[in-house]
Amino acid sequence: MSRGDGKLYLRGNMIWVQGSINGKLYRKSTNKIYSSFTKKWFENARAMDVLKEMIEEETSLLSLKNISFEKFGLEVITLTSVNRGEATQKDILRIFKKHIFPYFKHYAMSDIKPFDIVKFTEQQKEKFSGDRAKRIKNVLGLILSYAHDNELIEKNPMETRTVKGIGFDTTPQDQRVYTTDEVNKILSNAYGWLRVFLEISYTSGLRVGEAMALQWKDFDLDNGLMSISRSISKGKIVVGSSGKKNHNRLIPLLPRTLEVLKSYFQVRPSNEWLFINKDGRVFLESKTIVNYHFKPFLKEIGVEYKTLQATRRTYASIMDFGGNTLSDTKSVMGHSENSTIINKHYIKQGVLNNGNYAKMAENSESIFNRMIGCN
Repeated sequence: MSRGDGKLYLRGNMIWVQGSINGKLYRKSTNKIYSSFTKKWFENARAMDVLKEMIEEETSLLSLKNISFEKFGLEVITLTSVNRGEATQKDILRIFKKHIFPYFKHYAMSDIKPFDIVKFTEQQKEKFSGDRAKRIKNVLGLILSYAHDNELIEKNPMETRTVKGIGFDTTPQDQRVYTTDEVNKILSNAYGWLRVFLEISYTSGLRVGEAMALQWKDFDLDNGLMSISRSISKGKIVVGSSGKKNHNRLIPLLPRTLEVLKSYFQVRPSNEWLFINKDGRVFLESKTIVNYHFKPFLKEIGVEYKTLQATRRTYASIMDFGGNTLSDTKSVMGHSENSTIINKHYIKQGVLNNGNYAKMAENSESIFNRMIGCN
């Protein structure tokens, strides 16, 4: 079918297009088979529009095939940034610029073989922890997957048996929790704003950045509710959720925590922020709290420091062993129903003492006797 100075025509049962652009005659197959499904398109399509679109696509693919490894890697990392938080995106960029690109800068993407990836990854394992080396390998894998999907490489070397078989020691360096005895000692001896900070952290399982970013407007003290809507990370206040982290949720306060907050409200040092430093400004770095307040306090009362983030693991562990549903715990902590991270990284043995286990046995016995009719 003719449209302008171009035409669509049939060669066998295949639809072809012909036309002149800048004085050059083109004849190209549209890769469409003429049928009842394509008949209407064949009759109404503008031949020159079809031809121009095909040439633009070919030019784009040709340009992509000539793209450098550096530029392609950066474009992939930018393209996939939508599901990452700002800090994670910066880290991914840092990994590419400092580790991946310097090693592969003289490679064409099609020249990267499984042996090269294994050798590169083993070097990273010698320099970094298993978790870090694995993340570096995953960033390289992301780039090569996009290269394969866009036909820049025929095969993805990341999918080979030798690369998939690379092992990592990914045991976290410190995944401990504070025991119930330690929590009791901490909350019994803490005072001032640190007492409130730790009370909220231990009883609500907040991320450290979420606790740092709390404002008085986030609380409904009459109804015992706390709204999480922001966090502080690496000196920046982040409003709303970031990446996979849900920073938007409503948490019912434990009655004991509510009483602590009501008392603190009467002597609050700021009408806006719950926790401020000696200069009257919000804490922007958790290490300030750890180094100048939390660690000295724990040393004073004789409790081993197990990171400030361990308050969150402690909450999850106590709730789990105490019988709270995992679904409710996930909701309070800001994880999706399908998330498995709490099971893997937060619920830890060693949080309970012998008295806790005895109490759990008493509760189980009460349920058992009630169900079978024993007195």
